[in-house]
Amino acid sequence: MSYRRFYWRSFNVFARVWGLGFILVGLFGLFQVFSGAAGHDSRLLLAVCAFATAAGVLMLFAKPYRPDIHGFWAAFRNSSRGRQTWWTGEPK
Repeated sequence: MSYRRFYWRSFNVFARVWGLGFILVGLFGLFQVFSGAAGHDSRLLLAVCAFATAAGVLMLFAKPYRPDIHGFWAAFRNSSRGRQTWWTGEPK
């Protein structure tokens, strides 16, 4: 496996893991806000947690970024770009 291939596969896996982490932290904070355990001023915490949850969802639903695969940019622009794995963007 070449260095570029390993790098972009790892990049996509880490993006998914960070997305899951953002969702978990955001949902935990939202639970704290709505259960009343957040304290006196929870509007800022509500905004931050909603932003973290939204960022995590966007990270999970983003297309895998793989410029090391031949024809990636043409396929990236098209909606019918072929089958790729969700975690790493490897062609199936």
